[in-house]
Amino acid sequence: MYVLLMAIAFAVCIIALIITLMVGKSETDKAKEFEKAGSSRQQELLRSRNYEKHSLKENLPLLAAIYGIVFLVVIVLLIIYLFNPFN
Repeated sequence: MYVLLMAIAFAVCIIALIITLMVGKSETDKAKEFEKAGSSRQQELLRSRNYEKHSLKENLPLLAAIYGIVFLVVIVLLIIYLFNPFN
């Protein structure tokens, strides 16, 4: 039983890590695309401000959901571990 609980927790954490890395890679790709475009300082400043606004609206909720789900799964697994009648 405990091995199953540990395997579930491990799998959920690995999935969260993979999704987090995918979000980070997409942001890195956007930054590289902006570097290739090249532009004036004024355009770069405007793009930077726009990026900060949209990044918080897009990435923060996604990452909060990912780690919120991980937190809930780990809490459920902890409760199962603590109150398991088959100890």
